[in-house]
Amino acid sequence: MSIRFISRVLLVIFFAFGFMFAQQTASVSPSGAAPPDGAAIFSQHCAKCHGEKGEGISAKTSIAGPNLQAEHDTGLAMTAIEVGPSHMPSFAWVLSVPQMRAVANYVTQNLAVIPLAGGNIGEGGTLFRTNCAPCHRTAVGGGALAFTGINAPDLSGKSEALVAGAIRWGPGPMPSFPPAVISDKQLDSIVEYVKFVQHPPDPGGNPLRYYGPVAEGFAAWIAVFALVVFAGWIERGGRG
Repeated sequence: MSIRFISRVLLVIFFAFGFMFAQQTASVSPSGAAPPDGAAIFSQHCAKCHGEKGEGISAKTSIAGPNLQAEHDTGLAMTAIEVGPSHMPSFAWVLSVPQMRAVANYVTQNLAVIPLAGGNIGEGGTLFRTNCAPCHRTAVGGGALAFTGINAPDLSGKSEALVAGAIRWGPGPMPSFPPAVISDKQLDSIVEYVKFVQHPPDPGGNPLRYYGPVAEGFAAWIAVFALVVFAGWIERGGRG
């Protein structure tokens, strides 16, 4: 048996024991350490934009941080912390995975006080047209606000938590709607309407982006007029 063979065997044994020791250390140290404090991490890194209670900070005074009090999905909260949507920075290089998970659990289990249990679409439509459509339009597409010089945002693709939180929070020039004005049940109905109107039932034909019967009727009359003009042109032998 050569010395080279024995040295290789010893080297393999050394690395094997080293790997086992590292695995044992990794499995023991987390259990011995205190779990991350989600509340403390939130207060240090998140409250400056989202508020200490997740109530949101208005864009009038600071960087807008949306209301988090309707966020019940831990996975979405964790993704937002890691990815950093919109102007929010990513915390993937600042916080560890256990710390991000602790913050997400704190948001969904302690700050999420706005219940979202489903509502009535009809009631939500009535409430939305009364309170929201003047700025966001009936089809939730948003629009210009001449009196403020800004645009009301398009609500398409926005999460239920973001819509519900904005109603309670009132970001920027938008007024807030506390439970005394819109109850939790009515809030659920508005959120259901916003979800429904983005993907309404399709009976067939061209929906024309769901602008409504007036736009559809106008397009139909233009098509009929064009056919009449074309028929007259053919009758005259194709001459102008």
